[in-house]
Parts: sequence; structure tokens; C-alpha cells
Amino acid sequence: MTVDPIALERAGYPPIGPDLGEVAISPKARATIQLHAERSYPEEACGFLVGPAPGGTENPRQIDEAIPSENERDGNRTHRFLIPYQEVVRIERLLAWGGKAILGYYHSHPDHLAAPSAYDRDHAWPWYVYVVASVEQGHMTELNAYELDPERGMFHSLSQEEGTASHSTHQGAARP
Repeated sequence: MTVDPIALERAGYPPIGPDLGEVAISPKARATIQLHAERSYPEEACGFLVGPAPGGTENPRQIDEAIPSENERDGNRTHRFLIPYQEVVRIERLLAWGGKAILGYYHSHPDHLAAPSAYDRDHAWPWYVYVVASVEQGHMTELNAYELDPERGMFHSLSQEEGTASHSTHQGAARP
């Protein structure tokens, strides 16, 4: 984890637990997330994290690609995103033929930390990988991966096998 957990709590973010496992994110997937997040700024970008369909509890999970989605959220898209369920079903069907699956979701936090907010936690599902990208003034500065622990109701960071984006020191304000 690259973000100081004490600084997160002081900034109003929910607690983050210790590393729970690993995720391998391909350079192609990282580049897609970065391009999408920077182009979507100042709104939140969102999309799918795709990799081999799991046959068990693979660790690390391999994210081979990121598939951008439109942010269909009504209202303030600078602090929220929405991927309609019809889009999720469409992507799942496309991937099933190739032995791939949705392993998680990504989204950006414009001018905020690359950490899940309380809203993110309240809308997350266990097992999925959640990647959050911090975009400062239109440039991605950080990318972190998390998984929800359903028993404790908190996110745990996931160690990333590939290199990460340069790290931000911006503490940011609490996200509403």
C-alpha cells in the first residue's frame, strides 16, 4: 500500500486493512486506465478489470486488460460513477467465449487520493479487485488496488506485481 492509513483516516476515508494478497496488472491495462482517467477528468472514469476466468482462488489474480465504460451517473460525476447492469451483462457475455471474466472494476478520483471512499466501500462486492486511480489536475499520479473484506466491512490493499504510477503526496479532503 502506498497511502498512509493514518493520513487516510484523518482525511475522512474509511480504514484500510493490511495487504490481503496480490494482483498482477499488465502494462496494457495500466495504460488504458491512465488514458481513460486523464481524458475523463474532471469527471470520474470507470471500467472493467479483465483476466483469465478463475478456476479457484488464484493469487495473484492477473488483470490482462481494462475495458473502459461510460460513466452513466446522473448528477455529479466528479464524485460518483455508475456502470449500468446491462453493460456488466454485455461485457460478461463477450468475455465468456474467450475464457475471460470480469475480475474487478476501476475508477478514478479526480483531485483526491487513490483510496476507496466510504461510498465505494458501501457499494463494493467481496472478491472483486477494485483499482482506484488518483488524477491530479488531469494527470494520473497514483494507482492502487483493493479488495473488500466482507466479514470486517473494510477494504484491504492488494500488492501489485507490476510497477505502479508515481506516488502522490496530496492528502486531499474527504470525499462526500
